[in-house]
Amino acid sequence: MLTGKHRAVDLVVSTGPEYKEVEVLSRMSLKRISAWSVFKFSAVLYLIFFLVFFILFLVIYLIAMGSGFMSSQGKEAADVLKVLGLSGGVTLVVFFFVGLFSSIVHATISAIGALIYNIIAWMTGGIELKLEEKKEE
Repeated sequence: MLTGKHRAVDLVVSTGPEYKEVEVLSRMSLKRISAWSVFKFSAVLYLIFFLVFFILFLVIYLIAMGSGFMSSQGKEAADVLKVLGLSGGVTLVVFFFVGLFSSIVHATISAIGALIYNIIAWMTGGIELKLEEKKEE
């Protein structure tokens, strides 16, 4: 429990006509976000999303191949791939590398967003956070 200048008490309206006191441990401002930590976190997050969707796409592709859909109904799609010089395996490899590249691009965009937040927080003072002690039930 914090004491001294960091301790404050706010009044909060409860569901009834009475008030209850909530002890606020600290008020802080979020002044800066590390762009490098945002990049690392975003890169891992987007890579996980990409791998989930890649595996899902691979399973759907294998089911379509096994059921004969690609040979009967998917003939037009197969013709387009042949015109482009792509086979099924090459398509998966291209999809894999485009997904990796896209993950890195999105992580970079997130890091740029953190830098933009830092500039705006420098001008405005940041976002105020109010931390309070959690009551155990």
